[in-house]
Amino acid sequence: MIHWLNSPAVTAFGVPTSWAEVLGFVTGLLTVGLLVRRHILNWPLGILNVLLLMVVFWTAGLYADAGLQIVYVVLGAYGWWAWLYGGQDRTRLVVRATTRAEWFLLGVAGVLLTGGLWLFLDRLTGSTVPLADALTTALSLLATYGQTRKLVESWWIRSRTGTGSGRARVAGWPGG
Repeated sequence: MIHWLNSPAVTAFGVPTSWAEVLGFVTGLLTVGLLVRRHILNWPLGILNVLLLMVVFWTAGLYADAGLQIVYVVLGAYGWWAWLYGGQDRTRLVVRATTRAEWFLLGVAGVLLTGGLWLFLDRLTGSTVPLADALTTALSLLATYGQTRKLVESWWIRSRTGTGSGRARVAGWPGG
């Protein structure tokens, strides 16, 4: 199965694109479309999306990005469960605004996550942009967590920081 996913699906301008990349892109688009419509199937399709991207990253030797997809699988499973049973009395969640207490906790988590990732990337990897990479990764994870809780501002975080665009993470939602 992995061999097939890594085989060329199309070649454009002399550059082959694997089935995993094509299917990752398509499932990413479908996931976003379903998420915008608040359809529960965005979560299982999103999990498939990040598994496909895990193959792409692993094959390219981007092992940290491949490992990060495991976090997105966990967040996807949690989001799927939370949307169905995470509301009051184990009911479906409703879209709502982020509370002040949640903003504070998300801010603290963002600073700690960014700082920790920055130190890791700066000291233990050859990253050329450790702070920018740490910040966009942290914000993407926080935005994805917000989406698991149906916090309307999670879209603001994702769109204002560009985490959902750029790099290969464009199709990595639930992730990003």
